[in-house]
Amino acid sequence: MFENMKRWLKLKQTTPAEQTISGRPQTSGYQTFNHLYFQQPRDLPLFSFMSIYAMLIDPQVRLALLIRSAPLFGVEWAFKKTDPTSPKGFKWMPGIQSERPEVAVFIQRQLERIWNNHLHEIVEAQKWGWMGGEVCLKLGRSRLVEFKRLEVRRAEDLRLLKTRGIPSGIEVRRVKDLGNVNLAFPEAFFHSHDRQPGEDYGQSAMLGAYSPWCDKWLDGAALDVRRLFMHKDAYGGADLGYPDGETYIHGFDQPVPNRDVARQIVEQIRAGNTIVRPSARDANGNEQWPLERATVAANPAHILQYPKDLDSEITSGIGIPNQVLDNAGSQAGARVPMAAFYASLDSWVTQIVSDLKEQVFEHLVLLNWGRPIDFEITHKPLAEQAMEQQSNSGGQPVQPGSGQGNGLEAGGQDAQSGIFANQPPPRRMSLDVVSAVGQGVLSATELVKAARQCMSLDAGQAVQPTKPEYDFLPLAVAFLDQAEQAEQNTKRMSSMVAANPISPPVNVTINMPPGPAPEVTVNNQVDSPIINLPTQDAPTINVVASTVSPIINIPQQSPPTINIRTPKADAPTINITTEPAKPVATKTTIIRDSRGDIIESISTPIKE
Repeated sequence: MFENMKRWLKLKQTTPAEQTISGRPQTSGYQTFNHLYFQQPRDLPLFSFMSIYAMLIDPQVRLALLIRSAPLFGVEWAFKKTDPTSPKGFKWMPGIQSERPEVAVFIQRQLERIWNNHLHEIVEAQKWGWMGGEVCLKLGRSRLVEFKRLEVRRAEDLRLLKTRGIPSGIEVRRVKDLGNVNLAFPEAFFHSHDRQPGEDYGQSAMLGAYSPWCDKWLDGAALDVRRLFMHKDAYGGADLGYPDGETYIHGFDQPVPNRDVARQIVEQIRAGNTIVRPSARDANGNEQWPLERATVAANPAHILQYPKDLDSEITSGIGIPNQVLDNAGSQAGARVPMAAFYASLDSWVTQIVSDLKEQVFEHLVLLNWGRPIDFEITHKPLAEQAMEQQSNSGGQPVQPGSGQGNGLEAGGQDAQSGIFANQPPPRRMSLDVVSAVGQGVLSATELVKAARQCMSLDAGQAVQPTKPEYDFLPLAVAFLDQAEQAEQNTKRMSSMVAANPISPPVNVTINMPPGPAPEVTVNNQVDSPIINLPTQDAPTINVVASTVSPIINIPQQSPPTINIRTPKADAPTINITTEPAKPVATKTTIIRDSRGDIIESISTPIKE
């Protein structure tokens, strides 16, 4: 019973700190009890894919599905950070949390690409119960294997593949010339909506709306009743009696049965024509052709209201409280169902992100960095986002043309001295610092931070430190150039605008990967650069330091060429190591799974 716990205790004592070991569930072969009782409490057709196709004809079903998935498109990725000054004790920080900043930037870039381009396909799982498809990868300019696009396939043609009880891929059926194709993660993605314990496939959100939908659409249901009422109200009906026998009509050689004459009279009434009928009476003075006009309900409101009540039940069955559609979210009694609605969507977002992390992102991190690296993807609760949007709009949505937020009055005239005098500054729509470069929304300090994040990728990208697999130097130089220009602009503006002080001096650090001899030119106007060049060939360095001298560390064999122009009051500090660096002996440990596949490769230096 405790053998597994003893095994983990032993692994904890013997496993290095940088190594990650994942356990397998002991109950992976669990089979749930598939009960058959009370699955069809009413005499209705079985709920199947054909039922879902038929339900999509209903405009109320389509609208409810769109309303339910709409908040997911505006989710904000953020994580909690302790903040004693906040009333809640924490604040939301935008981005992804990871022990390696470059991994956080990489994961957020993949997540935003999927969310922006394929979320409308992922949310289709709420219709069918699950969705999936083939993940196409690409090798980017940064020499990292990244997500390219998702080729979604129909739910009825997808099957989940499992290895030793753990999902490992999908099977795509009906592929031309190939039949069934098996795809393994991360080249496949599979998401189950509202999956129950022990089940591989989820449930459709339309299951709760199936019964009211049948009451609305099946034969003799609410729509048929309403149509019949409107037909009778528009065209009317009649009850016509006729005597037995036949009637001679002018123009006919043979007598016409009275039944056919009565039917023709009623059809003329339905068509709205003028009718003529015999006025013969019997011995008692009663009409032999009595006619009674059909009557409709004096108050047909319940007939017209019935389909609307079913629409409300359909919306609630899909998971949307009526208060969401009735604009009653601000009332005290509606806050609880509104909170439940957003909580269900938060759970849905967590399920999607969990599937993306386990099936795609963790595999890409292992493929690019050579070992598992921890990261967490969390989002700000949707209810909190909705309250912030409501408070920013003053409790009500901003009407187009009202002049709010653009510095103009309702008539389109300038409200200040200039047209753009009251216009808000540019806002960052992206939470990624690196992707926001060039948009005019970053300060000089943030630009330098982005440069450092990009240059720090060199420390952890290559599995073998002696072989530079990825080169991020051009992108880092671009960031530094923008940082320099931003600092100069800040200095010029500080003399005119007192509200924009000069940013503190920035200490720029450039770490170049080993390789051929580079040529580096640094024009630094703020502080001295620290240049570390672990190269074996002679580099060429041009440094212009207008404030203080640079610090240059060059461990290499050949003498370098250094051109330095510094103030006369200061002198450069140059440390040159002419002795060749001693090779470091390393030990490589390869961890394989039960199938022989490599899970992790660890290289550790051997101490002399």
